[in-house]
Formats: sequence, C-alpha cells, structure tokens
Amino acid sequence: MKKLITLFLALILVMSMFAACNTPEDPAGESTPPKDNGDSTPAPDGSGDEEGEDNEVSEYVKAGLPEGLNYGGDVVYIACWNSEQPEYEVVEEDLNGDPINDAIYKRNLYTEQLLDIELEFLPIAGAGNVSEQISWCDEASKMMKDPNTPLDILSSYSRTAAMATLRGLNQDLTVYENLDLSKPWWPENVQRDFAIGDGLFIITGDISTNVLHMMYAVFYNKTLAEQYGLGDLVQMVKDKEWTIDAWINMTSDIYEDMDDTAGKSDGDFFGAGFQYYHLDSIIQGAGFKFLKNTNDGIAFSDELFTDTFGSFVNKIGAWVKEDGVLNDTKYADYAGVGFSEGRFIFQVNRAQVGFQLQDTDIDYGILPPPMLDPEAQNYKYVTSLGNPYSIYSMARDCRNGERAAAVLQTLGYYGYTYTTPAIFEVTFQGKFSKQEDVMEMWNIVREAVGFDLGILYMANLSYLCDIPTNNAISNGKLWENVMTTRQQQLLGRQLADLNAELKDVLDA
Repeated sequence: MKKLITLFLALILVMSMFAACNTPEDPAGESTPPKDNGDSTPAPDGSGDEEGEDNEVSEYVKAGLPEGLNYGGDVVYIACWNSEQPEYEVVEEDLNGDPINDAIYKRNLYTEQLLDIELEFLPIAGAGNVSEQISWCDEASKMMKDPNTPLDILSSYSRTAAMATLRGLNQDLTVYENLDLSKPWWPENVQRDFAIGDGLFIITGDISTNVLHMMYAVFYNKTLAEQYGLGDLVQMVKDKEWTIDAWINMTSDIYEDMDDTAGKSDGDFFGAGFQYYHLDSIIQGAGFKFLKNTNDGIAFSDELFTDTFGSFVNKIGAWVKEDGVLNDTKYADYAGVGFSEGRFIFQVNRAQVGFQLQDTDIDYGILPPPMLDPEAQNYKYVTSLGNPYSIYSMARDCRNGERAAAVLQTLGYYGYTYTTPAIFEVTFQGKFSKQEDVMEMWNIVREAVGFDLGILYMANLSYLCDIPTNNAISNGKLWENVMTTRQQQLLGRQLADLNAELKDVLDA
C-alpha cells in the first residue's frame, strides 16, 4: 500500500497512549500480525470476539458479506485526500502503540486479509474552496481513465464528494448486494440525509475517522462556570433545559477588559467565543436544515423561509454583538487561545480541539450545541460536523462494483470494530477526560450527529448555509432584509438547476 507519510505522522505525534501500552515490555507490534503472514483470514484479535461474542460466527457474517468471499489478491485503488487527522494509511514500521494509529493499521490489514485484496491509497491534493474541489475531481477523473490507476473507490473532503456526484464520478450504492446498509456502521440518518431521489451516491459513518474528529460541541471551563454561578450545566442538558435562550442569558454580560484596549478585543475575558464559521453548528444545533430529499428531487426545508428561522438568525445576530461574546472573523482562533488561557467560559469547537486542551491545565467539560425549542425539536439535540470530514463513494468506472462494495462494507465493519473505539472511547472519553459527566456528554454529542445536503451543495445555491451565519456576525441587517422575495426567487432558480443536474446523473 502506498503511504501517506508526512502529514499523518506529524499529527500522530501529538497523541499519546496510556502508560500501560507505552512500555518497552509491551511493543505496539506484538498483538498486530505482520502483513506477510500468509494468512488470508484475520488474525485472532481481528475477529471481534474480544467482548465475548460467539466465536463460531465468522467474520464474513459479522461484516454482512457472503461466506468465503475472496478476490484472489486483487489491488483495489482508493483515491483519497489529505485529511486533517489520520484516516487512510499509516506507516507499518512506525507503529508505536498509539491507539488511533494502530486501529487504522488493523482496519486496513484485516480488510485485506478477509477479502484477499491489496488496498492502494492514492492521495490527491485539494480540499476546502471550490477551485480545490474542482482540481480534486479533475485528478480523480484522470485516474479513472489511466490503466495504471483504475479507481474503485473515492474518499474525499465532504463537499468535494457532492461535486463528484454532480460531475458523474459516483455510482448509486443501493444496487450492490455486498453493501448491507442495515449494519450499524452505516447510520440511518446518513442514508436518509444523503439520499437523492431513490439513489444514494455518497456515504460515511464508522468508515471515516474524521466524522468523530469533526463533531461540534460546546466546551466550557468548569472552574469558571462554577465561579460565575452558572449552575449544573450537565443536568440542564439531561433535563432538556440547555437552550439558546439559556446560553444567551448566561453569557451576554460576562466581560472584562483585560488588555486596556478600547472595545472588545481578543485579549479580554468573555462569556463565550468562537471562530465565525463555527456559528454554523449553533444554527444546525437549533434543529434547522437547509435542504431535504423528496420524491421529486431536492427541496428547501420547510422552515428555511419562515418567521421562526428569521427570528432565530436575528436573535443570534444580537447575541454576538453583546460584550460577553467574541466572534473571531480572522481565522486566528482567538477564542480557542483564550479558552486555553482561561479567558473564556465557553467556546464552540470541533472535537479534535481536545488534543490541544490536553496540554493545558483547564478543567473542562463539553455540552451538545443548545436547542432552540425543546418541544419543537422533539427534545433532540443536533450535532453538526466541521467540513473536513471524509465521504466515501464508488467510482463510476469501477472495474468490479461488488468487489468495491465489499471493500466499503469491510472497511466500515473494521472501522466500527477498531477505529471508532480507539478514537471515541480510548481518546475522547479516556485521554481527553475520564470524568463521568464528560464521557456521558460525549455520548450525547455523538448520538446527535446530523447531516444536511444544503451544506454539501452550498456552492450551487449562493452559498446558502453561509448567508445566515454571515448575516448574524457581520452586517447587522435583519434577516427579513436579507432573505427578500427576490433572494428567494434566485435560490429557487438555482435549486431547479441543481435538480436538473442531479436528474441527469440519476438517468445516466
């Protein structure tokens, strides 16, 4: 397998393993079988029987695959991207007991052994803005036509996957028998929220490590929260009292000028702070969506143009202008730095910030993004994801669709078995904090993860999901002065064009 070396190893170095797993007497490689052991089935610790499962149940059955499936050493080519955290390949000789590193290695190894294949990861540069997404898709298209790199699977930055669908690079996943979408590593809400008509061209779940790294949460300084008498925040979450209004009331007036600079500045003390694009997670956490799938194509969500949504955007806009709130519009992460220095009670951030907080003395907890209206939201919290997570798909010109489906299924199964526990239980709930209340909140955050086609296809709709965020933090206009009838008509025409493009893909 080709190696994604420099970026991944640099990130891996920031992680540490429990002391018991880091001693010379317990080298990382001892429990992990070598790739060249000549065995076409997973080694004993790849069986999933560690928790007392029935040893007679084969790995094929557990993975949802036909018994004895074997592809005779075929090479399976996967186009991938330079993700922010380890996702695809690790360097075997550098296994050192790091839980995430070793789990990715096991996932890949056992997938290769179970199916008798070789995984070949082919990194393509490009993620983030539209030009980079186009570049990634162009390169993937070239690879598909190159007999030396006949792509079977694509795994890209989230919005790139949507663009790849529009450009006809992805296949409908629902037609393959070797992809059992009823298995728990393929979340039902992913299938529902990513569907286009009756088709499903992209998917994610336990197959992607970055789904966990990119979960949004509200981090809070426990010591400061107690000093300011904010009450039992964890109990508020349990009692469904953790709402936008409650959070606004807590934070609006908590401010102290600490650097003698006129007005709010990044060196002051605040009730809450965030980088401006993190505000998306609060909008989605309030239960709002931008697009939904229907029998007739993609449609705007029912609440998008309502007074309820407009009032919410206006409320958030007023809140971020209060003294107690700092929104950082400079990509400088002042709020993250301030939180690490004990100058913010709350910050909104992705789960991966826990790696940075390990190096501080901050006693912190986490909460899900607050609800807007518990009754209207059916008492459900909603967790959104930062855009740098990975979405998988099957290449349009894949040489063997059932083989690619089997690879996706097996990577998902071993991700569910190895990488998810290593990231979530060992790292988030273990190294980040062993406190019971924090572990409990991590479970709520994880269970509440949601998806929205409006985030993926934003470039086709005047960057729709950015409109309320930008409005709230910058221009100060009321929502009704932004989402005018003319703006709605423009978005309607753009949505019709998007549906026409998607129909061409579905009919191809």
